[in-house]
Amino acid sequence: MVGGYWFVRAASLDEAAAIIAQNPCIACGLAMEVRPLEAERARADALTSETSTARERQLSPR
Repeated sequence: MVGGYWFVRAASLDEAAAIIAQNPCIACGLAMEVRPLEAERARADALTSETSTARERQLSPR
């Protein structure tokens, strides 16, 4: 199984679904889920619940 994320910039979920529907991979059986991003949690410079702390990074196996 291979997974990943595709980010689509759109004004609405309907517009995002319409953009995704044009992807040629859909015809080959690729399934996609369209969900909104929470702007505050999507920020790379903000420490949020999605951002590991320095201590968690030290404990993570490498």
